[in-house]
Amino acid sequence: MGEQDLGQRVIELRAGHPDDLDALYRELRGVRGVTLEAVAAPIAPGDQGTGIDLLVVVCSSGAVTGIINLLRSMVESRGSKITLKVQRGRDRIEINADTLEETLPLLKELLGGP
Repeated sequence: MGEQDLGQRVIELRAGHPDDLDALYRELRGVRGVTLEAVAAPIAPGDQGTGIDLLVVVCSSGAVTGIINLLRSMVESRGSKITLKVQRGRDRIEINADTLEETLPLLKELLGGP
């Protein structure tokens, strides 16, 4: 997927725990203006199957606010148990629940939201 000139943004989301990434996938699936691609992690010896390692999200500029609000609500609801890594191009930010307020303005700037 490449970034398009129609106001769409390509964002990569990673989480510290596979359940957090699964939750993000469930929440974002079907959101208007958002297209998702879940990239599977390689199978490690002893694993029963593959897990999601990375979400590639293509979103319209109007969907950026919704994604920011979703990320905020997930981090706040899970306390210090969640770590999210958000990347757009070469720019990258890591969000931890205890640093959410400090990183929120940077996240908005990274994603080009209001």
